[in-house]
Parts: sequence; C-alpha cells; structure tokens
Amino acid sequence: WRLALYDIHLSYATSDHNSNALVFYNDGDDLRVYVNDQALAVTSSTTYEVLPEQWEHLCYLINPTTVTVYWQGEELVKGQFDGDSTLHLNGCLILGQDQDSLSGAFTNTQIIQGDITQVSFWDRLLLPEEIEDLARCRALGRGNVFSLDTATLELFGPIKETSLALSELCRQPPRYVVLPEGRTFSESLHKCRFFGASMAVAMSDRDNNLLFSHLQPFVDVCGNNYWKMWMGLTDEVTEGVWVNVNTEEPVNYVAIEAGDPDGGIFDNCMAMKPNGFWGGELCRMKKCGSCTLLPSTFLYLRGLCFDDGYQTRFRLDGYIDSRPFFRGFYDQSVMWSGESETWFIINTENNQSLAWTRLEDTQEYPLGQHEWIFNSTVCDNNPGDAVNISLSICNSGQFMCLNGECISHHLRCNLRHDCADGSDEDNCGVVMVNSAYRWYLPPSGPNRSALVVIPSITLTRFTNIDDVNMVISLEFYLTLQWRDDRLTFKHLRADKETVLYKEDVKKIWKPEYLIMNLDSGQVKLLSTAMSITTAKNASNPYYNDVDTDLVYPGEANVIALTEHYIASFSCGFDLYAYPFDTQACSLDLELLSIYDKYVQFKVDEGTVSYNGPGFLSRYAIRNLQFGEASRERQLYVVFELRRRKGMTVLSTFVPSVLLLLVSWATLFVKLDALNVRAIMSLTTLLVLYTLFSNLSSSLPTTATIKLIDIWFFFIIFLLFFNIIVHIFVNIENNWIHMNQDVVLKVTPKEAFNESTFPNSVRLFVWYRKCILPVLILVFNIIFWILVLTYT
Repeated sequence: WRLALYDIHLSYATSDHNSNALVFYNDGDDLRVYVNDQALAVTSSTTYEVLPEQWEHLCYLINPTTVTVYWQGEELVKGQFDGDSTLHLNGCLILGQDQDSLSGAFTNTQIIQGDITQVSFWDRLLLPEEIEDLARCRALGRGNVFSLDTATLELFGPIKETSLALSELCRQPPRYVVLPEGRTFSESLHKCRFFGASMAVAMSDRDNNLLFSHLQPFVDVCGNNYWKMWMGLTDEVTEGVWVNVNTEEPVNYVAIEAGDPDGGIFDNCMAMKPNGFWGGELCRMKKCGSCTLLPSTFLYLRGLCFDDGYQTRFRLDGYIDSRPFFRGFYDQSVMWSGESETWFIINTENNQSLAWTRLEDTQEYPLGQHEWIFNSTVCDNNPGDAVNISLSICNSGQFMCLNGECISHHLRCNLRHDCADGSDEDNCGVVMVNSAYRWYLPPSGPNRSALVVIPSITLTRFTNIDDVNMVISLEFYLTLQWRDDRLTFKHLRADKETVLYKEDVKKIWKPEYLIMNLDSGQVKLLSTAMSITTAKNASNPYYNDVDTDLVYPGEANVIALTEHYIASFSCGFDLYAYPFDTQACSLDLELLSIYDKYVQFKVDEGTVSYNGPGFLSRYAIRNLQFGEASRERQLYVVFELRRRKGMTVLSTFVPSVLLLLVSWATLFVKLDALNVRAIMSLTTLLVLYTLFSNLSSSLPTTATIKLIDIWFFFIIFLLFFNIIVHIFVNIENNWIHMNQDVVLKVTPKEAFNESTFPNSVRLFVWYRKCILPVLILVFNIIFWILVLTYT
C-alpha cells in the first residue's frame, strides 16, 4: 500500500476482532512495526522521515518464520517471527484505523489523516525487484487476493474517493505559495528564505500554469502595473542570460511572450504578467512574491508545551483571509485575521483560539520571536498571560535571531553582528545558576568527594635577584582549573576558551588561596580573568524552548581562573659554595583552611613552566617543578638558581691568583732591595684585601664561612707570610756583598756551595722553591674537591 499523510502521526492497521494484524506506527522519532501485536525492531541504517502529503510505499512480506518490511522499495525490517503469522481477518478488513476491540472506539490518535491507495494482498512473497517497481511507480501492483483498485469499500466519516493516474503518484509537483504583499525583488527573495523556501522558478509550461493559478486570487492586490508577481530570475550579470537566483545557474525555460522584449538593460528582474507570461522589470519595484516549498520545508513553533517535536512543525499551506497560513503537522494552525489585523494560533480540532499577536507592520508575518497573548488556558498559562513564542525555520543546530533569521551557534556572542537585527549579541551571559546555588560554597567532586583543583603556573621573568637581602622578584601567571556540576553554560567556543564577563564571575565560586613566602607582603595583582576552557557535551535546546542556545553541563566543562602577579619572595640562600653555589627557591601557595577536606590540589595533573630566558645576568634557571612537599592544601613550585661562574672566576679568582704570583715573584728580587720587595708585597696584600672587601659587601652578611672566604683567607695569609719572610730574613752584609752574584742571578748549582749560605738564606731559598708551591698545590686540591662536592 501507499500512504500520503496529512497529519504526520501515522498508524496503519488491518484489524480482526481483538488484535492488530498489521500496524506501522510513527510517533515522532520512534518508528515501530507490529505484526499481530508483536513489535519488530527497525534495523535499517537509512533514516526515513515521514513528510506531509508525500506518497510513501510500504510492503510486508510475511511467512511462518520471518517478516520483512520494505519502505519506499528498500528493506527496513527483517527478523524472526515467533507468533502466529496468519492474518485472521475473519472477513473484516479495516483500513486506516486501529480498532482497540470489537466495536471499540475509533480515536483521532489512531487514524490516518491523509490519502491511501494501492492496498493489495498476494498469496505469495513478492521479489525485491517487484517491490522496487511498485515503489517507483513502474508497475500497477494489483494483488491477486485483494486490490483496493477493484474492491468495493464501505466508507465511514469524511472520506472522499478519487482516481489518480499511476504516473502522478511518484511525481511530486512543485508546491507554490504567493506572498500577496508588495516587496522589491530582493525583499521577496529574502522573505522566501525566511520561510525555508526558494523563490519560485517555473521549469515547464505545466509548472508555470500551476504558479499562474496561485496568482489568480491576488491579481487585483499585486500592484497596479502590468507586472504582478516576481519570479526567481535575473539577468543582472549578463544581459539576456536569465539566471535562477536560488542556484545561480542559467535556466532553459522562460515564458516570455513572442515579440515581447525581455526588459532591456535596466529591467533585470523577471515578473509574471496577468496573462501568465513573463517580462523584465525594475528590481526596486514592489510586487507580490512567490516561493517554492519543498516537502521537507517546515518551520518550528516554540514556546508552547507540545508532547513531541513533530508537533512543533508548521508549514505554509494554502490561504485564509487572502494570506498564507501556517498549518501544523498535528492539530494547530497559525492564521491571519484581516478584520482585526491579528495573527492567531488556532486549535483546528475545536476551532478554538489559543493565542494572538499583533505586529507593528501588518504586511509582515509572525516570524521570529513575538509576544503572544493567550485567549485560553494553555500550558499552565491563563487567559491574558503574555508569553514569548517563536516561529522560524531554525532547527536545534542553529540559533534563531529575534527576527527569525538563523545563524550557526558558533556565531553567537562573538562580538560581531551576524543577525540583521543584532540580537545574536544580546543576552551573552555564559553562566547560568539555579536558585539553590551559593557562590561562597565550593562545589563537590564526583560522588560528593573533595573538589579537585588543578594548578598551572608559568613564570615569565625574574625582575630581580637580591643576594644581599635574599629576595627574588618575579612575574608569573597562576591558573587554577576545576569543574562545578551545579552550573550550566551557554555560548561556549569550541575553537578557543570563553572568557567570562564580570557579571558572570560574580555569580560563581572560585578558590581562595594565600601566597605564603612573600617578602614583606610584596605582591601586586596585575590582572585576573576567568574562562571556560572547553565546550563539551552540548545539549540541543528543548523543542518547546524559545531560547535556542546550546547548553553545556558544568560537570563536563572546565572553569579556569588565571591571575597575573608580580611579587617578591624570600629565599634562604646557602652561600657556602659561592661562587659555585646553586640556590633552591620556591613559590609557596596554600588554600584557605576552611577548605580543608573539601578542596585540594591535584599536582600530578598540573603543569609548571618558565618561558623567560634560561640564562640571566648572574644565574641560570634550572629544574622548575612542583615540590615533593606539596600536599592537599599546599602547593610548592621549586626551582634552582645556578650561579654563572664565568664572570666571577674572571673577576675574583684570576686577579687573586695573579696577585699571589706577584707576591711569590717578590721572593726572587735582590735581597738588598728591601724597599722594592716590601712595597710590592704590601701592595699585593692591600689590593687583594680591597678585592675581598668589595666582594664581601655584595654578599649577605652571614656567620658561616664560605668557600670564597677560605680562598681569600688562604691567599691573604700567604701574602702576609711572604712579607714576614722578607722582613725577618737575616743575611750578613759581607756574605751578601761577596756572594751577591750567586744570589741575585741564575747560576748553575755547581758554581757555588749552598752549605756556605746562612741558615736564614737556606730557609728562604727552600720556602720560595718548595714550601710555598707545595702549600698552594695542596690547598687547591682540597679547595676544588670541596667545590666539586657542593656543586
């Protein structure tokens, strides 16, 4: 059999006394098939949408073990059948109505409201090829047991029997609608698109005659000139080449009367004349419009309390009071009353007026969102109540502007006007809270566990490292992330995070914390921002909601609080190994004690980073990480400051070594040049002490001895001892004069006998040749072992 429905709610049955023999039932998105009350699962992966006034072909193949159902010539259901496959009609065949019991009631919810034809029964299973031929209108398909074409039927109720050629069943003629208000060409095109339709373009004489018949009731109101109704054609780009404005493709059919010019270079838009022929016309002139509606063209009426989504569907269908009206898929319509210049929502079952609205521009249609006044008690609304109701083509995947225009959800609240009326940038609040929400109470985690806060810290730059006061000044970003299952969000962006406005920030809870190791409280908050970083698990708007925004659950989307600080922190410098020291410093945070057991850090999912230069003037930044001492409420970010040794070695160790060598060289000056030796030794000592003093002033004053102190103390001691050696060396004058060539110049050992030297001179020679170098060598070995140990 073949069905063409008027009301989308569909139930087909052939019934015996007590049970449904065959039922095909569609309730919204729930498609079900029954055979003798046994439900079969719909297994086809193809989606079949039932549309009003469109022929649909169904075929059941039933044998004792299996049932197969075909829809539009394709297999929809095939499965095992456990019940009685015999159709117990008992001589009674009921078409289009599900009878609950013997002589039971016939209800509107169990009846076909539409057309039915080609009902046939065979005593054999049809082949798939035969079923496809029937569905494509290639075969008449009269059953050898029963055929509706030849049977005599008993009709009950307002049923009309007509004849239709087989070729007309599968041909869907265009559905036209005339808009009997004066509009320019572009305004008519825009209005058709608001209806989800396209501007009418006849493709044949037959289509043109059908469109011409639609124009006839409005010839007198469609303008006073010779051109009455716009067609969807223009030759604005290339003169004489008429293009379909819907597809932007040239057309092969035009109904221009022989010998009639096509309008010239100025008349670039096509209009229909009172005789049905076409002609070019100025596009700015106002005429009636014409639209082509597809079977799938419908609008959504939102704001009432329909039981399923199909009830929200309305379509342009015919004319009432000289204007198109909107017929619902079920039992409601939106109609115009010319007498009161008002639009009404009417219940067509009892002809009761449910609500009304009056538009400022009476030439417009109630598209978009308007305030409607109830005349009856509907959806918990009493007569006189005003409610916002919308009518538009926007589906659940689109946002509806106030004027009925549809845009993608990602264009909502993007700081740009994408709706012509700018309504896409209205009501852009992101956070929605219910009446039970308290901003000062932290949310709980899953299963009422403690809330997990994930920290992320980014150090951007070190503004100062003060060795003397042991203070580090740095700039950093702190980001805390968590979820709040008590919230819902709107207008989230999938391509980037959604920043919250101040009004939204005030609504919600955010974690409070203390920075623990500040130096004298030196901290400055440079900026703060709160955002939603994800856009997951979006829920389409409820089909009755006028608000068509997507809604995102709080438990699936992350809230991020980012604060930008510049602060000074105390750091206990250990300078024992200076200048080969590595300082371990930290940034310490702690959640407020009132959050104990309710809010905790989760360090293992957090991140810490440094995006500044790795090498500063005196230090290198290394090993930035969360400290192992971090606990549920405490967070430690630790890092190392490794002192850069190059400049310190050049400015401290090299000069001190050179001064030591100079002092050592004084031991080789002539013994009778006491003034030279004394002045050189004292000068090196004074210079070294000055160097040591300057270095000490740049370091913290501590009671502990540092390696650098040991280094200088040792060299100072050697320089001092060298001076003492110079002073207390006792050399007899006659020996000096007699042997000065031996003492003051390099002479082979065999040229003199050291046994003749005085004891003081022999000690002096051993000191400068052996004792002093050995002391320096031993000290350096011990010193650098210590350096390596601490670095």
